[in-house]
Amino acid sequence: MRAVLDDVSEDHVRAALISFSNVARVDRSLTDDFLLLHAALDEILERGASGATEFPAALAKLREEFAIHAEPATRLPVSFFLSDGEDNAS
Repeated sequence: MRAVLDDVSEDHVRAALISFSNVARVDRSLTDDFLLLHAALDEILERGASGATEFPAALAKLREEFAIHAEPATRLPVSFFLSDGEDNAS
């Protein structure tokens, strides 16, 4: 995941981190500050997995994040969905 963050960290890119182990949550809202994104990733990794993989809830958080913070007139929203398993919470 760190490599993905490093590869996309350009001046015109904003990113967010959403975790979805048992409960989906926005760990870092859309930002262009990749130091904050790396810190959020560190916190996610420290927490570790805490239960079921919540694909539907993660997608709902993603749509919410884009609706609230994206700039659809000037930006193309792209998401990377990374998981270590399959949806088993629904």
